[in-house]
Amino acid sequence: MTTRDNLRRHLEGGIDLGNLPKTFQDAIKIARELKVRYLWIDALCIIQNEDDHEDWKRECGKMASIYRNSYLTVAATWANSATGGCFITPDPGVVTGPIMMRKVSHFPFIPTLEDSEDFPILTRAWTYQERLLAPRVIYFGHQEILWDCLERHTCECGGATIPEQGVARRGFHGQTAVNDSGKLWRRVIEQYTPLQLTCPDDKLPALSGLAQAMGPRQESYLAGLWEDTLLSDMCWTRVWPMERGGHQGRWRAPSWSWASVDGPIRYDAGLRIGDGTINEDHARVCEAKCTPAGPSLTGQVKDGFVELEGFLIPVSFEAHQIRAHCSDLESLRLAWYPDRIYDTEQMPAAHLIPLVTGWRGSCWTFHGLVVKPYGQGTEMTRIGLATYLSKRIFSFSGCEKQVVTII
Repeated sequence: MTTRDNLRRHLEGGIDLGNLPKTFQDAIKIARELKVRYLWIDALCIIQNEDDHEDWKRECGKMASIYRNSYLTVAATWANSATGGCFITPDPGVVTGPIMMRKVSHFPFIPTLEDSEDFPILTRAWTYQERLLAPRVIYFGHQEILWDCLERHTCECGGATIPEQGVARRGFHGQTAVNDSGKLWRRVIEQYTPLQLTCPDDKLPALSGLAQAMGPRQESYLAGLWEDTLLSDMCWTRVWPMERGGHQGRWRAPSWSWASVDGPIRYDAGLRIGDGTINEDHARVCEAKCTPAGPSLTGQVKDGFVELEGFLIPVSFEAHQIRAHCSDLESLRLAWYPDRIYDTEQMPAAHLIPLVTGWRGSCWTFHGLVVKPYGQGTEMTRIGLATYLSKRIFSFSGCEKQVVTII
């Protein structure tokens, strides 16, 4: 790897290929065979082990450009580390003793932990944006080589030769309509959040390249959400089961951002898919802001807030439901999805802020933030989301709108 101590030696004297890990050596062989002159490897091209991470912060802001403009991305899919290499050493032709046979997947479009044995690299959060941003990827697997581009996936045996699936990668290569970008991004979050991170603080940086690739929307990026679709973007829920304690140990993002919690995130089907403008907004974003922790507008943040004008409705908790004390909702029990596990008898005084109602195909789905006071001031923090399936859109009669700041 490149460090401050060996940077000058690498620049002036070159890098001794014999000292590189096997995966790096194999990548160099592949580039030479393809007559590609330049090869980008993060451990060599970004200064490692800096206390202030300044070079890493700068280069992190260039990820979208690096991967989108690459000729080819090489993925050592089967290797657990940089020492594994791209190429598998063939097994001997004669084997004695018991033989265990199992089916090996060709390619998991949405990888899970079960795929970690055959495709460990696909379960890592950092590689998710690399796969979506790269126009072409060649995967070196246990059994064969796989090819992935904007048009299709294929493999040596032909069993995986099917059109491109999963998140529409074309959306990050200028082929998605602006009005579809919100739904595209929410699908990205659902696929990204189950993946593994060695360093929890990388939750936002590991997705920064995809955020940059969203083009003009980048200026309104807010800790993993977008200002122009903020009401819908805040309607996330954690996937159960989850561990008690929910939020990460160290502050990473405002409470209204999915990046403030660990584990998989999902969005309701009425917000994730649909047929155009089907949402009814119940609140208005007065102001929203996040302070970047570094030069990248899509990386780590220091702080953030959302100022909403909307209804602030007192609620009481009943097991997995809440009751909103508003004449339009008084007789209803709303489904309640906490951001962490609470003891029922220790539930804080809380309020419901209606956000948006989306069409789900046969009925409307209401979504609202559940918030609690923060300190002695007027600020609030999110503690969960409430939903309700209905044949109508609520009017919240008898409630008055207020301006609330959520941090």
